[in-house]
Amino acid sequence: TLQHAKVSFEGGNYVQVYQNGLDAYRTVSASEATFVVGCPFFIQATEASTVVLDAPTSATESYYAPRRSSASQNGVARVNLTSVEGGYSDRIYVSGTDKEENAYIAGRDLAKAGESKVVPQLWVDTYNQKLSVHEAAWQGENAICPLGIYAPKEGEYTLTATQPEDGTQVYLTYNGQVLWNLTSSEYVLSLAKGTTTAYGLQI
Repeated sequence: TLQHAKVSFEGGNYVQVYQNGLDAYRTVSASEATFVVGCPFFIQATEASTVVLDAPTSATESYYAPRRSSASQNGVARVNLTSVEGGYSDRIYVSGTDKEENAYIAGRDLAKAGESKVVPQLWVDTYNQKLSVHEAAWQGENAICPLGIYAPKEGEYTLTATQPEDGTQVYLTYNGQVLWNLTSSEYVLSLAKGTTTAYGLQI
């Protein structure tokens, strides 16, 4: 059927979509994404529940292109990594939280499903895992997210961040020192081929 469907499920807000031909998984907010037949996606279930696919009921809606929606959620920032040459953009979702346990919590954190070696990759490097969604525990007035960045080749790459609805600011750090306010403007990184771990985010 030529329909675009929304997906929802209890205990989670994010879906990982396999990118055919790139050996990569892109994490998207379930509220942002629409899916067509044949699109493989994965969810992290935190409890027994039903996955609901909500397709248009009117025949006149069946062929509409997917609609873009705001990437900003209350307190959640989407951070994107893209080569300045364009092409594939990887993303993570980060926020600060008052969770008492500074550990991986399913439904609030999401491990990256896989790491491609042919396109830029971005993740939060914590709990001995690579996360595409992370609720970082507050440490005083800030929450800290150590980043892992993979560049498939030497060159310049752009980091951008959405502005959460609650006005949260997202700062890029380098070796723990604040470098740039990503919610104000993009930042261009000059990267060697391979993995870089010196950068981080401060919320």
